[in-house]
Amino acid sequence: VAAGRVREAKATEQSRDRCESSLGRLSSARRELDKAMEEAERTSKTDPKTVKDPKTIDRLNRAASVKTPGMVSCDASDVDGLDTAAVKADRSAKTAKTSVKAIRTAVKAVEASKLDKTVDDASRLLKDSEGKVQDARTRETLSKAIKARDAVAIAKAVKTVNDSRPRRRRPTRKPRRRPSRRPRSGK
Repeated sequence: VAAGRVREAKATEQSRDRCESSLGRLSSARRELDKAMEEAERTSKTDPKTVKDPKTIDRLNRAASVKTPGMVSCDASDVDGLDTAAVKADRSAKTAKTSVKAIRTAVKAVEASKLDKTVDDASRLLKDSEGKVQDARTRETLSKAIKARDAVAIAKAVKTVNDSRPRRRRPTRKPRRRPSRRPRSGK
């Protein structure tokens, strides 16, 4: 009888250890999911006009609409209860990790779409500014930045190209003629 209780206590302890280990994985997965959700929230505020494909923002919002899995406790006193809690914690951790991966993929897609839009706009400026800049080196710098797909370098190069373009003069306005005011005859 005593040997049976010892085996049962040892099995319960092993199950409790497995359950605690599963809870650790779930806790870690929840932290990662929280970080990914924060990143998704920041990225989802991106103006749709600044991305090449606005649908990437919609996909990000769908991916980020997951719920954080609830915590599981290892407070069961028998092996079956502890094993059930461990399985539930592992399943929740796996779901959270899958959600993190989907969110991060969607965030990367939005960022890539933003860069694509920046590159397209810069390429258009490069084409439109041909022969219209005072310093051709500014266009060369822009071309190199476009090829490198470096958003910061592109922004600087776009500014220098725009600054190098001659300012357009506004057509001078001729003053409007006001109708003359004649004194009215006293009728």
